[in-house]
Amino acid sequence: AIGLGAKLVDSCSEVPSKRATNGLSAGFSFVLFLLCSDWLVVGLAGGDLSRLPEVLRFVCVRDFPEPIDKSARFICKLIASYMLQDIVVRIVHWHIEVRYVIHHLACLAGIWLALNDYCTTFACVALAISEFSTPIVCLFEVAFAEKGPLEFLIEPCGIALNILIPIRLAWFVYCFYAFVDVYNTNPDITVGDGLGLSCSGVLVLINATWYWDLLSGTLQALRSKTDGAQNAKAKAA
Repeated sequence: AIGLGAKLVDSCSEVPSKRATNGLSAGFSFVLFLLCSDWLVVGLAGGDLSRLPEVLRFVCVRDFPEPIDKSARFICKLIASYMLQDIVVRIVHWHIEVRYVIHHLACLAGIWLALNDYCTTFACVALAISEFSTPIVCLFEVAFAEKGPLEFLIEPCGIALNILIPIRLAWFVYCFYAFVDVYNTNPDITVGDGLGLSCSGVLVLINATWYWDLLSGTLQALRSKTDGAQNAKAKAA
């Protein structure tokens, strides 16, 4: 209902606007990043970032202490709620982008496995830390859609994304290979664990394609800017 309401607000605007939908996405993503960081870095690593490689080996652990387990399940349900409403909004407004659908379904499948104890909730929470980049993506989309007074934000957001998105992808890849390393050395791996790992692999691939799009768009923008400057010089001559 919240997502549909945000979409309705944007559609009622006199000029093309994505402020409400992107505001919802940015706010949710930032809160999710804070919750997941607190759970992983503070709750499990004790605030010591150097312990992250050790903590990531907890991916096979299912019997976390009750407060930690309860928090992880709450975060998983929060993610699932947002993913489901986003899919509904995209279907209702027939704004279906294949990669987003695959991304959301992989998330939902992994969360379903975790909440039904077929695999651990750990991977879901650890990977969701990557949402630190989403608020900047949302700001970029709003500025790009509206232009006008917000156009000045496009370039700084683009620069920020060229820093944050590689970090996001690196986090996904790092977590994925840490999980694979644990699974390869753990004799108690279940089919559910394997399916959960497959969902993580899909998310790595989807994020890699988004990074490729960012690189392509950046190169195109730089080329266009260079051509514009050359044309201006030619006219001046």
